[in-house]
Amino acid sequence: MDKKRLIPIGGLLVVLCFFLPWVRTCGVNVTGLQLASDNEIGDSTYWLVLICGIAIAGGFYLARNISKLIAILGSIAGLALLIWKIIVPLSQGESQEVGISLQISGIGTILGFLLSLIGGTTKESNSSNSQYPLITKRSGFIHFIYSTESFLCQQFRKWGVI
Repeated sequence: MDKKRLIPIGGLLVVLCFFLPWVRTCGVNVTGLQLASDNEIGDSTYWLVLICGIAIAGGFYLARNISKLIAILGSIAGLALLIWKIIVPLSQGESQEVGISLQISGIGTILGFLLSLIGGTTKESNSSNSQYPLITKRSGFIHFIYSTESFLCQQFRKWGVI
């Protein structure tokens, strides 16, 4: 699988998970959309998560030449925001006393940013046949084996063994 494909997969996962429950508090599931639009439980900075997800997925299809840069910057910004706004408060003891817990879509959002970051940081192979690198390019060891085999065959022919 081409790891560059992880960029739009991660971006679309972030966008999808934004509308699903991120945290559970007092028996109520709270989505990313609710955190972004309701000033009592969240603030408008959560819109940046959705914007980063859309930029990552859209950048892959619309701006192919800078899609990796968009994926890296968007993933780092989204992860930093989630760590600052969600993970750090959840790791403090008072949130556990109140009963705030991270839901599967919150984890999915983090996973989406990580997938996009992995896809954005992978290096493209220049070889058209990258599955068989030893066949297309000879490494030092393979070159040594071929040259040794050629030398031995010449010697055996000279001695009349072959």
